[in-house]
Amino acid sequence: MRACVLCALILGVFTGLAWLSWLSDFTIERIEVVGNTTVPEEDVRAYIGKRLTGGYLSVFSRANVLLFQPRVVETELLERFKKIKDINVSRDSLHSIVVEIDERKPYYLWCIAPVSPDTRETCFFLDINGLAFAPAPYFSGHVYFEFHKQLGDAVDPVGMHFMPEEEFKRIISFRNSMRAFELEPHALIVDERGDYLFLLPSGAKMIFNTEQDFDLLFSNLLATFDTEQFKGRKSVEHTSLEYIDLRFKNKVYYRFK
Repeated sequence: MRACVLCALILGVFTGLAWLSWLSDFTIERIEVVGNTTVPEEDVRAYIGKRLTGGYLSVFSRANVLLFQPRVVETELLERFKKIKDINVSRDSLHSIVVEIDERKPYYLWCIAPVSPDTRETCFFLDINGLAFAPAPYFSGHVYFEFHKQLGDAVDPVGMHFMPEEEFKRIISFRNSMRAFELEPHALIVDERGDYLFLLPSGAKMIFNTEQDFDLLFSNLLATFDTEQFKGRKSVEHTSLEYIDLRFKNKVYYRFK
């Protein structure tokens, strides 16, 4: 008898809680999305709305504001929408939740060579850390600094880093240091051997690799541009330089057209 009473009591509590979870007084009816510009609000609403459909164990309402799991939803949205850099989901009332979105901003492009001569290269936006997060439209000029590397076996780079973050930041820092020589590379190519080539607007190439000490490379460049071949010219960009090769320790090779 005691066992039966206890089971009945547990079942009654369980049934009561399940019934309460479906009450409209605790049901999420409104999803507010703020901070987004390129991430479609309707897509975020639809994704969360689908998640609120049905019930946990087919018993407890998923749309119950007290059972709602903001951190889980945040993780899912970050995985689903690569344009989102950071997100905060919170309960706003017993009937609404707020989704605050901080979107990734485009800083660079990752461009991939066309598969045939009849097609254009395909480019993707990179954020400040080198993460590809969305396809980019075609630009007629060099609107963004471009990184060029083939994908290998991958089909779509969205969600991938162009290279490890620390290495990427070193490349950007080295590129910015070129301004001391009045150089403004507009693209970086990673060739099949793993060597890196900065492309200058004049058409000249600067060849190096990331195993080198960039401070030493900078010093070697400084010494090179102080030689007779470069002195007296307005800037390196105005020379007929074809390439400058920095891959050899304490030696710089260059060639003029």
